[in-house]
Amino acid sequence: MYCQDKGSAASKSKEG
Repeated sequence: MYCQDKGSAASKSKEG
């Protein structure tokens, strides 16, 4: 899920 949305803003917020 995180790797898939790495380019997404939501993912950036979670991954930093």
